Amino acid sequence: TPTFQDGSITNLTLIGMVLSGNNTLSGLLNWTGGSIGGSLTVAGSAVLNASGGGLKSLNGALTNYGTVNWSGGDWTINNNNGFYTGAVYNQPGGLFDVQCDQSLNNYLDGYDYHGVGYGFFNNAGTLRKSAGSGTTYFNPPLTNSAIVQVQNGTLELDGGGSLGGQFTTSTGTTIRMYSGSFTEQGLPVFSGGGQSRIAGPCTLTLTSDVIPGLAMVS
Repeated sequence: TPTFQDGSITNLTLIGMVLSGNNTLSGLLNWTGGSIGGSLTVAGSAVLNASGGGLKSLNGALTNYGTVNWSGGDWTINNNNGFYTGAVYNQPGGLFDVQCDQSLNNYLDGYDYHGVGYGFFNNAGTLRKSAGSGTTYFNPPLTNSAIVQVQNGTLELDGGGSLGGQFTTSTGTTIRMYSGSFTEQGLPVFSGGGQSRIAGPCTLTLTSDVIPGLAMVS
């Protein structure tokens, strides 16, 4: 597999290659398949487009201050608490825009089942599902301290995590917490014309008696 490594990226298309080292994206990166290792920082004016049907393997840290558009193909976050250190940090001002009905999986390595690794998704910016009428599955734990928006379809959280910040749903859409262990942080706000609900074999640890706007469905 070809390997590409550079400290600063302006314009690049990554197709079935490995991007290694510690890199900063200042322009446009089109990612249709292959692996990102080491670390990749998306600057405030930069755009990472994850498109096409190819598998995207994140083996290192992705730190986003700009825009990530995810329009096709499953992701794997590979983190074995050792050689692989996959994680997503969506920073203040960063937009992670989901435009498809695919899965963000959590792996110990490329051969294990999803949901068993140490990967995670920390959202301090905006995590948005703007397209896709079906379901997007998030298997890594989600720690939210800012904004989660669902404008189309369903966002299902299957890895547990920390519920803070704001969760908003447009009419006809759903945020569903289905599996994993969730913990309330502060007093999260659930609002909008859609549904936000706990449903399935998950647990929720409360620091207050109820979370307004969040339905608990057996």
